[in-house]
Amino acid sequence: MPGKKHLRLLGYCSLIPVLFLGGCSVSGFPLLNPQGPIGHSELNLIVTAFLIMLIPVLPVIGMTFWFAWRYRATRRETAPQAAWSEHTIELVVWAVPTVIVIALGALTWVTTHRLDPYKSIASSAKPVQIEAIALNWKWLFIYPDEHIATVNQLVIPVNVPVSFRLTSDTVMASLFIPRLGSQVYAMAGMQTRLHLLASQPGSYRGMNSQFSGAGFPGMRFRVIATSQGDYQAWLKQVRQTGSALNLARFRQLAQPSAHAPVSYFASVQPADLFDQVMRTFKPMPPGAMAPMQPASSHQET
Repeated sequence: MPGKKHLRLLGYCSLIPVLFLGGCSVSGFPLLNPQGPIGHSELNLIVTAFLIMLIPVLPVIGMTFWFAWRYRATRRETAPQAAWSEHTIELVVWAVPTVIVIALGALTWVTTHRLDPYKSIASSAKPVQIEAIALNWKWLFIYPDEHIATVNQLVIPVNVPVSFRLTSDTVMASLFIPRLGSQVYAMAGMQTRLHLLASQPGSYRGMNSQFSGAGFPGMRFRVIATSQGDYQAWLKQVRQTGSALNLARFRQLAQPSAHAPVSYFASVQPADLFDQVMRTFKPMPPGAMAPMQPASSHQET
C-alpha cells in the first residue's frame, strides 16, 4: 500500500494540468464569445442545459465524499443508523432523472423552434441577401442585390440581418460561423436557408464543419462585420477592382483547390447562377432539355 507521502505527491501531480490553462481565454472558444443574437441565444441554451444536468451531478459528488467520511473504517458508531425506505430510494432514483429529462426536452423543443435557421430575424433594416455555393474546397458568396461575388470572404454590415441561401456544387458541406450562430448544411440540388446578424464589428472565422475530402482543412473564410459606411465603401471597391464571374470562370473555380485566396468579382453572369447550379443536380422530367452544366467536373468525359 502506498504511504501518505506518496498519496499526497500523487494529489499534487494531478493539479499540474491546471498550470497549462493559464493562457486560455474566452476568445479561444468562439461559441462562448458570441457576437450576435443567434449566438447569444445558443450560448444561453448551452449554459442552461449544463446547469440543469448538474442537478444530479453535484449531490452525487458531495455524497461520495460525505459517505467516505461518514462510514470510514476508523469511525466508531454508537447511535443506531436510520433505515431508508426502499420506496423512498426508488422514488428519488426515478423521479429526479425523469424531471431533468422533461425539463431538457421542453427547453430544447422551445429553443429549437425559436432559433429555426429558416426564420428571419426581426429588424427595421433591410436584410443583406447572400447566395452561398460550396465548391471543392472553397466558398463562393454571391450578393444578388449588388451583382457582385467573393470567394472565401464575407463582408456584412453590423446590426443588419443576413439572409443566406445555400447550395453545393459538390458533396455536402456545412456553413458555420461560430461567433454568429447556427450551422446549416449545403447540399447539391437543394436549397437551405440561414439567418444571422452581427451585433459587433470584427473579423470572425467561418468554416465548413462537414468533412468533404482532402481539401477540407483549408475550406475556411473570414467574415468581416463593419459599419454601414465601410460596407458601402467595400462594395464600391469590389465593383472597381473585381473581375467578371461568368460560367467559364465558375468552371475554373469549381476545380478542386485547397486554401484558395480571396477573390472579388464585380459582376455575375448569369444573374441566376445560384439557381443554375442547383438545377444541375435535379432530375429532369421526361422530355425536358438538359440544363447548362456550370461545373467543370460535370463536363469530363
